[in-house]
Amino acid sequence: MFPDDFIRSTDFGRLADQIHDPSSPVEFLIHVPNEAVLREVSKSVLLAHGKAAKGEDVNLMAVFDGLFKAGSARVSHSHGFRQMDSSFVVNDRRVPRLALCKFCCLPPFHIVHTPGLFEGTLIKPQQAPKQSSGRRMRS
Repeated sequence: MFPDDFIRSTDFGRLADQIHDPSSPVEFLIHVPNEAVLREVSKSVLLAHGKAAKGEDVNLMAVFDGLFKAGSARVSHSHGFRQMDSSFVVNDRRVPRLALCKFCCLPPFHIVHTPGLFEGTLIKPQQAPKQSSGRRMRS
């Protein structure tokens, strides 16, 4: 089991701010559907970090490939992902900043569980741009 002291709680906005801060070591938010997956993925990333520290060749993104394909992970990054299936990407600016989440910080990743994100109840709907009625106001 993954140690509980690695898992913390915060507002989503604090994590999102970090991926937009060039001085932050965190570049990606890896979203997972529940706390069990949060622990499982965090453990895998921690083990990969350990292997890398020993000089072993490790591809950290490979840890997530199966999860993305199974729909069990999504990702946010400040620059977006042009070549990734859009169903895997979460626009962090559409998630309410005050949404409570649990996370594990493993730079360059935060592994994050935000209740409601995978259920579709959390994302703010995109608003269509307002269209002009074509009428001019008289002054």
